[in-house]
Amino acid sequence: MRLARECIEIETSLGGFYACHIRPFKTDAAAELQTAVLESVGYLGPWLDWPTPRYSLTNARDWVVESRTLWARESTYRWLITDEQSRRILGSFEIDRPVLGGGVGRMGYWISRQALGKGICTRASRAALGHVFHRGLFEQVDLYIDSANAPSLAVAQKLGAHLKGEKADEISYRGEAKLALHFSVSADNLVSPEKPTRRRRELNPAKVSDALCN
Repeated sequence: MRLARECIEIETSLGGFYACHIRPFKTDAAAELQTAVLESVGYLGPWLDWPTPRYSLTNARDWVVESRTLWARESTYRWLITDEQSRRILGSFEIDRPVLGGGVGRMGYWISRQALGKGICTRASRAALGHVFHRGLFEQVDLYIDSANAPSLAVAQKLGAHLKGEKADEISYRGEAKLALHFSVSADNLVSPEKPTRRRRELNPAKVSDALCN
């Protein structure tokens, strides 16, 4: 589709105190991707089972090739987050289309330890969501997050995603299914940095389950 080909060419600069950049995967990204993953294994390990000390250059190359292939098939769109000046890789995120041709996507993201606390993941995800909604690639994007993963919960909240409930079989860790909180974001509730909504209190992971029952 023409829309998907347009989308893969988009490279967006993100302003703010810490300037960063998002772009689709390119063939020369594997070595830097491996470095970023290995530097953040300790931080990412409790939530993702693939970032390990054994993450190899071959693993990174396979991921890059798969990313470009899936984008060409219009099934999954993956971006790299890089430093605006050095173009060093700071993380990555994707919007997957579970049902080919469907209007509902699923977002996942990770950020390197060096990029924590700067709002980078939120700004990058917001830019990509705004783009795919504007292009009509998705009508809604879902996020499934471990209730103990406070940084990811904060990103979902800052995006304006609505908490829909709990799901028992949407995420897994080391082969075992884990309970996840289900969030949903659309063009209607995506928070714009130019037009911030009324400030809400940060989600407390320890109280989320109680909130769902009320």
